[in-house]
Amino acid sequence: MDINGLPAPIYKILGVTLIELLIVVAILATLTGLGITGYSSYRDTAYINTTKQEIVEIAALIDRYKLATGNWPGSLSDVKQQDRQDPWGNNYVYARIPNLIGQVNTAGTDIRRDANEKPLNTFYDLYSKGIDGESVSSITFRTSRDDVIRARDGEFIGLASDY
Repeated sequence: MDINGLPAPIYKILGVTLIELLIVVAILATLTGLGITGYSSYRDTAYINTTKQEIVEIAALIDRYKLATGNWPGSLSDVKQQDRQDPWGNNYVYARIPNLIGQVNTAGTDIRRDANEKPLNTFYDLYSKGIDGESVSSITFRTSRDDVIRARDGEFIGLASDY
């Protein structure tokens, strides 16, 4: 009731103004944005960790193949991993590094190189092209920074940007 004994207008009874409603919506939008950002970061970390583990598994299969046959596999199909994909839906890349005259790079791509233009590995490269699905031979280029790589013959497995 109003002071004069007359009924109060409906907007005064409800007690919510347009400004208050806009403030609540803005707070909810901010919290949602923070939640989505946190989830995306968590998901990316999980994908990278999964990719690192899968590279370790594939490298173990490649090493077992070498022990069994005396030769490095020519491609991932030799170790039955040709259709294996990383969490972003890209096929893993395997490239035999030619270290003797007459050998060819089986991936048809340039061998992965570090900032000093030295090969990352001695016998083979194994990597994921990362979230963007693109890669170039030098890991210092922007398109290769998100790649998950195997370097120093397996001593390092992680993001190219961390190498």
